[in-house]
Amino acid sequence: MSDFAVDPSAFPELPRFRATWAPIYLEPIIGSGERITIAIAAIADDGSIHVHPVLKEENVRCFLGSATPRFLNLAGLCIESARRHLETERSLEDWKPPMEGAILGEQMRVYSKNMTGVIRMAVKSSAFLASLPDILDAEYESEPATDDARKKWVGLVREAVVSKAPRLGDRFDKLIDLKKKRSKRIDYLGDRLVAQLGRLIPGRGLGQHIRSAKISLWELDVLRIMREDMPILSFSDEPNDRFELILYRPRDDDPAYSDKEIEKLHEALSELEEEGDQHNLIVRPVFDALEAAEEIIRSEAA
Repeated sequence: MSDFAVDPSAFPELPRFRATWAPIYLEPIIGSGERITIAIAAIADDGSIHVHPVLKEENVRCFLGSATPRFLNLAGLCIESARRHLETERSLEDWKPPMEGAILGEQMRVYSKNMTGVIRMAVKSSAFLASLPDILDAEYESEPATDDARKKWVGLVREAVVSKAPRLGDRFDKLIDLKKKRSKRIDYLGDRLVAQLGRLIPGRGLGQHIRSAKISLWELDVLRIMREDMPILSFSDEPNDRFELILYRPRDDDPAYSDKEIEKLHEALSELEEEGDQHNLIVRPVFDALEAAEEIIRSEAA
């Protein structure tokens, strides 16, 4: 029987970035034993830390309905507590959750190329709700389905605006004439801001989202040019008056998308921003409905 020599150099090197991560669970009903992963807490050997929320409101709402806001508030308290603990102690050990029903899961040791890779790996293996197709992120081939998803996005933004500035609630979903025999619904028509709300989602439907965004830019440009002849617009020529395309986009470290898909997302954003610049329009990417709402409220207060 001959000896079989193994050359260690023939095997690829393990990534040099090493980290320990653990899921943070929260029980929807305290004591029930049923747990939902709300975040991933990670600390790398180089000392860097990250606590990554994994819940998307749209997914949680499918399960918890009207109880969603309260659950997300509790989840936020846990996440902030874990973040402060990591910043202070530089360890996952001995974290004391701020409430009953919050639990730190088993710690796992992994190798990856960076912290984003660690988080992606952790989310895919422990966070069911985060891996569900997001209502906002789902890729549909048919136009009616895409329009339904966009309407849900607009509805979420309106809800977030009304919660902070109720007086602006009636500024959404306005039907106005752009040209003869043509009318268009404008997602937000305010005193200092006209905005269309869109989505830019990586994946096979990205091209459709880009086309939709370009149509929205054209509509905003027509409004900008015609504003002097349209009494419904109270705009003047002051520099603070804005025409914006507010685009929802996933975060760069969203585990649902590959690095290549995020790269194509950035390319699409650059293309749209360049087109907006040519017509004095602002293309503003946001990560959630709350950020979009804050931009609307801030613009109206300017």
